[in-house]
Amino acid sequence: MLTFFRDHENNDLHCQARRTLSILCGTDFTAGSREAVRVAAALSKRRDEPLRLVHAFDPPMAPGWDDDLQTRARAAAVRQLAKEAGEARGLGSPTVEESIAEGAPDEVLVSEAAVRKAGLVVLGAVGRRAGPAWSLGGTAKRVAAAAKSPVLLVRSALPIEAWLGGERPLKVVVGDDLTPASDAALRWAADLRRLGPCEIVACHVFSLLGENSRLGAGDSLYARVPELEQANLADLQRHAGPSLGAEGVRYRVEGTLGRAAEPLLDIAAEEAADLLIVGTGQRTALGRARHGWSSQIALSDARSNVACIPAGVIPAAEPRFVPPLRRVLVATDFSPVGNQAVAYAYAIVADGGTVHILHVEEPERTTATTKDLAHAAAVERLRPLIPEAVPGKNVETRLEFSSDSNVAAAIASAGERLDVDVVCMGTHGRSGLARVGLGSVAQAVAQRCRRQLFLVPPRHAES
Repeated sequence: MLTFFRDHENNDLHCQARRTLSILCGTDFTAGSREAVRVAAALSKRRDEPLRLVHAFDPPMAPGWDDDLQTRARAAAVRQLAKEAGEARGLGSPTVEESIAEGAPDEVLVSEAAVRKAGLVVLGAVGRRAGPAWSLGGTAKRVAAAAKSPVLLVRSALPIEAWLGGERPLKVVVGDDLTPASDAALRWAADLRRLGPCEIVACHVFSLLGENSRLGAGDSLYARVPELEQANLADLQRHAGPSLGAEGVRYRVEGTLGRAAEPLLDIAAEEAADLLIVGTGQRTALGRARHGWSSQIALSDARSNVACIPAGVIPAAEPRFVPPLRRVLVATDFSPVGNQAVAYAYAIVADGGTVHILHVEEPERTTATTKDLAHAAAVERLRPLIPEAVPGKNVETRLEFSSDSNVAAAIASAGERLDVDVVCMGTHGRSGLARVGLGSVAQAVAQRCRRQLFLVPPRHAES
């Protein structure tokens, strides 16, 4: 059963009678809603899932709108809903239920989805609350923001119907901000292949200014764009690859000085996407676009169908085998805990791997010759930290030196440049800078670095 239709509260694979979840489709009887009903019916048929059509009866509070008029309007809504249910059955949906509830459309749909434990909510692209304060498409935004179920906004039924009918692959663009908030969206995109072939493009939009800072600012931002793109492409492949796999997937990255939403929409348009998938409730950190993620803007402005997937709606896959750590970067400031981290680096590196020992020195306002001497002196202090032998392992050691006033940025940048599997460092070492407090460098690296971190606390005697 497709993951986003599975009942995770009763996820017993050995239970033959586990409850089947419904597809919930909201309709306001407009042309946009009819497109949504067609898609919902096609999904219901393809997956042999029940379909529930819901209409929110929300009469206006206006002079002359008496009880008799309201009764007649409700009766008309009942007839129209029955007609759409009949059309859905005619499209092949095995089970169609009808429901009318009083209230604002977004509130009704969110409540119905929660009560019915809907696996998917399908909506048309145009819907409004009564009154001029509510803009077109606002219902979908509010449902996507509040619902615990995935929300599919339908702008055109044709490509999805053709895909479910086996006529052609579905062209999918999925946004990934490289945080756990995107994991559910990635897995939801991968699960679409169970319904039919898909051509998937995984996209990451990054902040040029943020990434330039995270990876160590250079002289010219624009000269570094290819380097920043390459680093982010590698990160995207590492993050999305385990969920999406290798077959039928392409990866794209785009740098921006503004919000992430607009470049993502441009990519979806360039790829002629049938479906754009984004996570909801995503927040970004340093080195990623700072202006919020794209779900709300995508619902308003995307030309394609849009699926918004709440974070955590799809549980993570079973724990996988952790590959051996072949490239380890360890940073030391020559403090006891910094040097202790070096020993741990050799303990965790795999046989045949490489340990990079890094020291970051504060730049001095002296001559180039003095800097060369500082580099040579640091290397001489690093050499004694190399163990004579590592039991049961053949390990290569490489000594690294950096001169940078931003120690955390230098460590994060070295991790990217050396493409390491893990960064190892002490949590209580000083950076060599008087203004940097104990533990602050490790914290800053954790905020900047996308690599795995292995943090070594000080021994009690050193605390």
